Amino acid sequence: MSHNDVMIQVNISIRRLPGPSSSLQRVSARFGFNDVVSDDIQPSDTTKTFRFRVRDAKLWHPRGSRLFDGKPFLYDLAVQIHSQTVAIKRIGLRRVSLGSPDSFAIRVNDEIVDAHGTNVVPFDAFPTRLNWTEMIPTIIQYASDLNTNVFRIWGGGYFPDDRFYEACDEEGFLIWQDLPWACALFPATDEFLSNAREETQVIVSQLQSHPSLVVWGGNNEVEAAFDWFPEVAKNRHQFEQDYLRLFVQTIGETVAKYAQGTAIYIDSSPSNGADSSGNKKWGDVTDPSIGDIHFYNYSMDCESMQDYPKALFVSEYGVQSLPSILPRYLNGEALSKVLDARQRHEFGFEQLETQAMAMFPAKSAPLADLPYEGRALLTQIMQGRCLNTAITAWRSHAANHGIILWQLNDIWPGVSWSLVEYDLSWKASAYVVSQAFQPLRITTLRRSSGRVAIVIQADSSMIGRRSYGYVTLREFSWSSPEGRQATYLFKTRLTGKDIDIGYFETDQGAQLSGVAFTDLHRETSIQIVDDWVTPANGFHDYDASVRRAVSWSASGCEVTLTSKGALPVPYVWLEVRTQSATTQNGRFSRNAFLLLPGQTKFVTFQVNPRAQDHRCNEFAQNLLVRTLDDALGFSHRTMILNPTVAEAMAV
Repeated sequence: MSHNDVMIQVNISIRRLPGPSSSLQRVSARFGFNDVVSDDIQPSDTTKTFRFRVRDAKLWHPRGSRLFDGKPFLYDLAVQIHSQTVAIKRIGLRRVSLGSPDSFAIRVNDEIVDAHGTNVVPFDAFPTRLNWTEMIPTIIQYASDLNTNVFRIWGGGYFPDDRFYEACDEEGFLIWQDLPWACALFPATDEFLSNAREETQVIVSQLQSHPSLVVWGGNNEVEAAFDWFPEVAKNRHQFEQDYLRLFVQTIGETVAKYAQGTAIYIDSSPSNGADSSGNKKWGDVTDPSIGDIHFYNYSMDCESMQDYPKALFVSEYGVQSLPSILPRYLNGEALSKVLDARQRHEFGFEQLETQAMAMFPAKSAPLADLPYEGRALLTQIMQGRCLNTAITAWRSHAANHGIILWQLNDIWPGVSWSLVEYDLSWKASAYVVSQAFQPLRITTLRRSSGRVAIVIQADSSMIGRRSYGYVTLREFSWSSPEGRQATYLFKTRLTGKDIDIGYFETDQGAQLSGVAFTDLHRETSIQIVDDWVTPANGFHDYDASVRRAVSWSASGCEVTLTSKGALPVPYVWLEVRTQSATTQNGRFSRNAFLLLPGQTKFVTFQVNPRAQDHRCNEFAQNLLVRTLDDALGFSHRTMILNPTVAEAMAV
């Protein structure tokens, strides 16, 4: 058999047969373009197995692979009894493996796939309230827009609808699926082990045929929890033995039996993995040089790249922010009580205050004294800047092959680490992450020499390709738009994940904005470089006059924004104040961006496909344009909204 010749085993579970209960039945199956295979089944049969040899199989390639072409290939599997089709399933064929613990990388079809994604928690505390039919396409589209390729399904919640896994198969997303044990210590009694074995068997048997599911996680942070409880220190050996019985012997062996090599098994996250003999390797689960890590540090300067560990694989990293949507439902004391009740991180509010005020100190009042809408926007901008720095730092580390942010979504409106609000609207941080995770991005980094480097960061799938284009950088300060401008032409072979293509000499306190045009991995690609290379501590009260116009296009409501002031306007933020059939699950093509004096930027709000031209009038009436000026409490200006003419001026 060639490398891509495979044997397929199809196991059919029989619950009930059509026709008389005593009659012999004829069952047949077809896999892809193979011949139909048939056999008789007795009334007493509960299973039937068919095998197919697929020669020169077409493989399923995920997002992040060199061979991903927009739609991964799936075979059709159909089962019939007599001439009646009773089951149809779509199957992808691929190989998956994991590097050794000291080179932690997911390999699909023998190719390293950089895993850039988000952790997923339940979308609602009450699963029956979810409309998965409408929600799944939105989640998949958002993941694509965020430039991610992996979902890690957290083990502390419930499982998504089966259609979510099918959508990931169809669209080429990877899934790291935790089994339902998280953040605690578990017993290893015979009764509990039996229950865990049975539960694992049911879960794995149901999901193992999905090509998107490449990692089974035995648990979330159970090994890490050894350091949380003083009882463990008194008898660590016993706790380790119980852990091995449950997560290595019982659950691990059950996964191996029923997954049949279709996915990787990792007993815990974070962990050091296994040694060269395949035995559990105990050690410091925070060690970035081995296995995967969960990294949280709320006391560090989150914009200091050198303070991020050089990790092989980061399966959790996050920063909190406040939700924007709560004032739609609550205000005053009720709002404060809900925020307090739903803050599940000790000292979370104090840390938000410290980080936000360190990042934006100029003339700003204490965070708690700002209007709530400003506080929410400020913390989301801060969250985005932290996440951008972390992603940039880890992408510059050649040995890193995984960054999975905590977290994508919320289970309820409250302060959290999410990129997307409970109502699925995007936070400011999500727009930043969507640029930071571009498979091939241009950014600016201040090197130790003091020079600003213009850098191409590339995923592993891009290495070896040639790229050419130009970058135009413009220097400015917050008190003056005047500064030098330079254009850099480049033509390079991507020999690594982090390549300097030019240098810009600038003062330590200067800011940079720019535009890059490159061929990159598409024929034409425009990338905006709004990376300000020094801390944003020079902000002050400025003229934030911004003219806007709204019009209709085939892609949605088009917003044109032009700066009429004399100074740069950082973090222009667009928000729809009310949810309607038009705006639900919509998002802006860009947001939280810089607007230089006289500059015009165009933004599309992708409305509900059923919306008509007149719906943009509704959108315009509810469109709010704010800036960092508002968030910092300098002057609480908002846009004047004209319900008949979709144009306004900040005054």
